[in-house]
Amino acid sequence: MLTMPLPRVAPPPPAGEPAEPSGRDGGDRPAEDRRQRRRSWRRARYAALVALGTAGAVLATFSIFSADRPEPPPVAAGATPAASPSPSPTGAQIPAVPLPKLPENTPLPVRPGPGTPVVETIEDRKAGIGYARFGEPWRSAWPKAFTCTQMAGPVRRPFALIGSRPLPGPAPGRLTTPQAYQAMALRAVRWTLRYQPQGARVTWTASQPVPQGTGWLLGYRVSYRVDGETRSSEAIVAVVGTGRARPALLFATVPDDRPELYRDLNTLISTLRPL
Repeated sequence: MLTMPLPRVAPPPPAGEPAEPSGRDGGDRPAEDRRQRRRSWRRARYAALVALGTAGAVLATFSIFSADRPEPPPVAAGATPAASPSPSPTGAQIPAVPLPKLPENTPLPVRPGPGTPVVETIEDRKAGIGYARFGEPWRSAWPKAFTCTQMAGPVRRPFALIGSRPLPGPAPGRLTTPQAYQAMALRAVRWTLRYQPQGARVTWTASQPVPQGTGWLLGYRVSYRVDGETRSSEAIVAVVGTGRARPALLFATVPDDRPELYRDLNTLISTLRPL
């Protein structure tokens, strides 16, 4: 009788070990798992990079636009900082004040009276200019937007304020003509209007080269209403070349309730010089 050999049966795997996969469907499963893990890791890394880039863009945009916000007013030395004005309900920025056309060369009017005694010369090394430091009622104030500051009277609008600093905004580069300095002085006037009462109307009182060095001086009067009363302030803005990429700015404003300080505007310009 012919007998058929029995098929060989593989022994079962040891206890605790998985059976070896067989067939096409299961033979490459470990490699497929590794590829799946690599794809998941790449997707997670890409999502993290996108999130970081978005956050950086938001922060950069906030920084750019927050730089355009007006600085709080300077605080007199030894005084308690005044509370900042409440923002408008809509959060909208104060609209730009329209400026009239600049006049032809017009000298700064010489105000009557002796003015305030000069006690020493301020040397603003950061801006690169020197000018008069006055005695009482002027006093030093903590610099905020300015590198050197003097104030007289209350720390609220309308201010009696003198301040100097490098010209704010983008550096204009090399200025070589009076017209270029005049354009920078006009830009500086717009910047200084943040220190005038809201809704002020501008009238030009002077437009001339600075007496010493290279630069341009603009004088203006602002009219406004305070507590239902029409008021005004006299102001000067001078942009002075210092040999640096950014010229110097000197700004001063005096409200009409302190007319004895008007003559100090003339003294400032007559003592203004590049260092």
